Amino acid sequence: KTVEEEKEKEEEEKKKEEEEKEKKGEKEKKKEKKKEEQENEKDEKEEEEEAKDEEKKEEKEGGEIEEEEEMEIENKKSEDEKQREKSKEKGREVEEDIVPSPLPPFSTAPFPFPPLPPLPPLPPLPPLPPLP
Repeated sequence: KTVEEEKEKEEEEKKKEEEEKEKKGEKEKKKEKKKEEQENEKDEKEEEEEAKDEEKKEEKEGGEIEEEEEMEIENKKSEDEKQREKSKEKGREVEEDIVPSPLPPFSTAPFPFPPLPPLPPLPPLPPLPPLP
C-alpha cells in the first residue's frame, strides 16, 4: 500500500510540476507579446515623430523659397516704381504695360452655314379628364 501511495504522490507532484511549467511558459509568452507590442508602439511613435520632423523641415524650406520669391517680386516692383518716377521727372506719364491676349481676335464674320428652317407647330394637347 505505501509503495502505491508513494507512486501516486510522485505522479501528482509530476503533474503539478508540469502544470506549473506550462503556466510559466504561458506567462513568459504573454510577457514576450507585451514586450513586442511595446516595441512596436515605440517604433510607430518614432516613425510618426520623424514624419512630423520631415514635414516641418519641408515647410521651413518651402517658407524660405516663398520668402525669396516675395523678395524678388518686391524688388521688381520697386524697380518699376523707380523707372516710373524717372519718366515722370522727364515729363511723361507711364501707362501700364498692355499685355497682348494669347487668344485670337474675336471674329464678327457671319456664321458660314445657312439658317435652319423653322420647326413645325406642335399638335394640340388632348383635353384633361374631368375632376371627380
